[in-house]
Amino acid sequence: MSTPVEITWLLAAVAKGDALAFERLYGATSAKLYGVVLRILRRHDLAAEVMENAYLQIWRSAGEFNPANSAPLAWMV
Repeated sequence: MSTPVEITWLLAAVAKGDALAFERLYGATSAKLYGVVLRILRRHDLAAEVMENAYLQIWRSAGEFNPANSAPLAWMV
């Protein structure tokens, strides 16, 4: 897993429309985020749908992330 600093850097790149950074962000965070979603929903089918929507939202709003307010993974959750 990447460090919070690396994830912050990836979010900043995603905010600029960097698709490769988005792929790297997904690879670095999707397992952790999926685990959180699955613990809440307890259904794999719903968790997969929520993950898709979550990453679409992350793509659209990455520029709103402020590392002074929260850790990057907490913001993503």
